[in-house]
Amino acid sequence: MWEALRARSQFGVDVTRLASTPLVGRKRELDLLVATLARVCEERAAQLVTLVGVPGIGKSRLVLELSRAVDEEPELVTWPECLPAARASCCS
Repeated sequence: MWEALRARSQFGVDVTRLASTPLVGRKRELDLLVATLARVCEERAAQLVTLVGVPGIGKSRLVLELSRAVDEEPELVTWPECLPAARASCCS
């Protein structure tokens, strides 16, 4: 028997969300994602955003920065996140 002291992860998030360096050179892309998030909240209509690029270009980092923006929202916001390893199960 054990006592639960805290949640193992945030609602809908099972990945570590750490970034010790500032985001550089991706302001336009991040602004577009945040603007899309604002439009979704305002219009109450779903939007599909697909991040595509070569490995190491910063796709996961953009998602991390978007999730930080979501954390600042007063409303509960969730979205399905399709990682490459899970593509067959969630994106087909």
